[in-house]
Amino acid sequence: MLQRIGKYEVLETIAGGGQGSVYRAKDTGSGEVVALKVMHPGHIGEGQYLEALRREAKLASRLEHSNVTSIIDFQIDQGTAYLVMEYVPDVLSNYTGPDRPMSPDRVLEIGKEICRALSHAHGQDVVHRDIKPQNILMSAEGTVKVTDFGIARAMEASTMSRTGVMGTPFYMSPEQWAGGRVDGRTDIYSLGIVLYEMLTGSPPFQGDGVGELFRQHREEAVPSFSPSLQIPPWFQTVVYHCLEKDQEDRFSSVDDVLEALEHELTVRVLTALLPRSVPAQATASLVGGAGVFLALSLVVAALGVTNGGSSNLLGVMVVLAGAAALIGTYGLAVWVRRRRKTRRWAGGIPPSHSGDIGHLGVSQRRRVSGNFRRNFGRACPILLRRHRTRHSASFTGTFLPARPRV
Repeated sequence: MLQRIGKYEVLETIAGGGQGSVYRAKDTGSGEVVALKVMHPGHIGEGQYLEALRREAKLASRLEHSNVTSIIDFQIDQGTAYLVMEYVPDVLSNYTGPDRPMSPDRVLEIGKEICRALSHAHGQDVVHRDIKPQNILMSAEGTVKVTDFGIARAMEASTMSRTGVMGTPFYMSPEQWAGGRVDGRTDIYSLGIVLYEMLTGSPPFQGDGVGELFRQHREEAVPSFSPSLQIPPWFQTVVYHCLEKDQEDRFSSVDDVLEALEHELTVRVLTALLPRSVPAQATASLVGGAGVFLALSLVVAALGVTNGGSSNLLGVMVVLAGAAALIGTYGLAVWVRRRRKTRRWAGGIPPSHSGDIGHLGVSQRRRVSGNFRRNFGRACPILLRRHRTRHSASFTGTFLPARPRV
């Protein structure tokens, strides 16, 4: 084990990983106990990576918040880079695992604190990129502290990253897997995975191999919560909405997530609950039926123009073309139904809340949830804000985004 680095005496190893190792250490000058994150020795000589890490450490040191681990110092000692952080004794991963779900009340409190940390970071244009239980520390008093801001981004500059895409596979968003643009909504997706894991004991996707995990995050439905866990329906919708496949479908900001958690809002789920891919049978029906219909239609048209073929032959072709059209229509109907079913409420129409519009019938609720938000909300944003202010939080969260969507 490492004995000393710089002015710090190493006391014990806390954790290790692909990026480096974390130690509990003591500042020999002040006697303060700190946490040292020592980067992997393979980075020695990687000037681009070390400079990126220095830059990200400087940005992270500006994050002064009760739910963010403080960065005390950053040094490079004989080519080895290390971060000096406040020491926090516990970590969320100690409390998660198969068959060890946490109580919804405790998950709710932890989720709120993670949101506050991310809100502070996003407000300063810092995206974490690697939210996971191992990066969520817990003080002796139970306060949540998010750590490792900027580390994943710095790793993208390292030659040890084969793809330039960094994160932890179980918690990576579809856009991270695809190497796409990353913003605060990427952290929201990872937060949704962490919330799901705390509530159930396991992440929602656990494929065999990286490729299968990628496919599941991109295409598979988020597994439903077991009724035995007794998770409030509104809480389920918040988690699902964090896990929408497309960035544009998720909460627009982590502040919206926090508002939903604080006010126990039921939100609409778009693409998280059902896979977006079309079943193979429907695809074959749509493509095959449309192809046969088009071919027969061209043949019938050609024969009609040239006066070729008997009336019986033309009749048979018309019947076959009609049958092909029906097969193609079936495939199209399955696809449309699949797309429409992804835009539904988790668990059906949300239950009534005091002060909301629970007294309305089902059809009226649907009209409110769709037409009111789409037509009135977009046309009259000022009136919408006033309307939301006058009504209860339950109404706002149940049928409208907490803030206007971009």
